[in-house]
Amino acid sequence: MIDQMGGTVHASYLQNGDVTGALSLGGESSLFEVFNHTTYFANPASFVTTQLAGLANLARQVKGQNWFRTPGSPPVAAIVQLASSEGITTTFLAGRDHLAQTSGKDSRGRAAYQLHDAAGSVFISVARPHEIFEITTAGHYLAGNFSAVHLVFDNSNAHVTVTAPSPVVTPDLTDMPPYFSIASVDFGTCNGAGCIVTAVVQGEAGSGADTVTLTLWGTRQLAACTATVVLAHYYDSKTVRCHAGSAAWTNWWYNSGGSYEVRGAIANPAYTS
Repeated sequence: MIDQMGGTVHASYLQNGDVTGALSLGGESSLFEVFNHTTYFANPASFVTTQLAGLANLARQVKGQNWFRTPGSPPVAAIVQLASSEGITTTFLAGRDHLAQTSGKDSRGRAAYQLHDAAGSVFISVARPHEIFEITTAGHYLAGNFSAVHLVFDNSNAHVTVTAPSPVVTPDLTDMPPYFSIASVDFGTCNGAGCIVTAVVQGEAGSGADTVTLTLWGTRQLAACTATVVLAHYYDSKTVRCHAGSAAWTNWWYNSGGSYEVRGAIANPAYTS
């Protein structure tokens, strides 16, 4: 338990610090990897996006099966750090110099020495070299930020390969795929041939190019045009313009007339909506 939330983790860790596994916390779960000391999650669960404020919903809308490059929430980052010999030793074994020893079996029935004190128990293999089989901590004992811990170790010599996941999204304002919005639309000159229409495009995340579609409407859509906008930073804004005209517009202008408006849409092709 961490921060009063229960969770589980199933992971394989290598001596070089790479890890692959699955983590559940607070009713949500995600596959995760640590490769070259960088953490990746396969699912934008709230513990992955909780540090992102308004970007959390946007991260969930990125198309495709992406890995998210982020350490996650502080509780999750602490759990991931446990998946190493150093993390386990530092958190559960350091400073415990007066452990009593008895012979017995761990929870899986493996012959083991049980080393225990008021904080909990450590089960190690009887055969040399001694390997840690299991670690339990008492509910009242806080190890790091953890309590009521139950860790089981097996398959210590299994062959595991961890590779850099792909494709990867870095969920921050600068490195997300470009996501823009239309702040406002307006008319320029209008006549029977069409209208000059404009849109102010505001960056929300990422940078790059996108396509703006501007449409003229009376009682129905009468004409449309497109323009390309390029923003160098997520906080930039830019005005784009194009000329919208069609036979339908010309016919309406000379024969029907009435009120009309311009509407704008932006593609944001990297997102589902």
